[in-house]
Amino acid sequence: GIALKRKVVADLRPPLLSELGLVEALRALPDSGDIGEHGGKLEIDLPDALPELPAQTALALYRIAQEALSNITKHARATDVLLKLLEDGGRLEMCISDNGRGFDSEQSEASYGFGLAIMRERAASISASFDVRSQPGQGTEVRLVWHFPE
Repeated sequence: GIALKRKVVADLRPPLLSELGLVEALRALPDSGDIGEHGGKLEIDLPDALPELPAQTALALYRIAQEALSNITKHARATDVLLKLLEDGGRLEMCISDNGRGFDSEQSEASYGFGLAIMRERAASISASFDVRSQPGQGTEVRLVWHFPE
């Protein structure tokens, strides 16, 4: 029905993102999902402001952060999580790391869940590089680098 379509469209572009921009939307993320029942704490390190981002880029970054935090909550059993966004001379770097149980990133990522494939696809859709590093017992780091158009 109409309500469902409306919800799907709303999910595609979170109102927070269009209203507040990426930095504030990311700040609000932890409220929308607890970082796990293991009392994990999320530290957020974001710039005060960013240059104007294309809507598609902002959305992809937001969704990747959301997905990464959701993965951490479901799988990692982490007590410390860091979401960091850094803008530096025309490049934007987002890094989400945790001290959870990690996984063997040499093995297929598929075993770590569907989430990584989705994040990878989203990164590719905005031509960003995407890298996951993890080892059993060593936590996980998801890093994305996107370059502002010249």
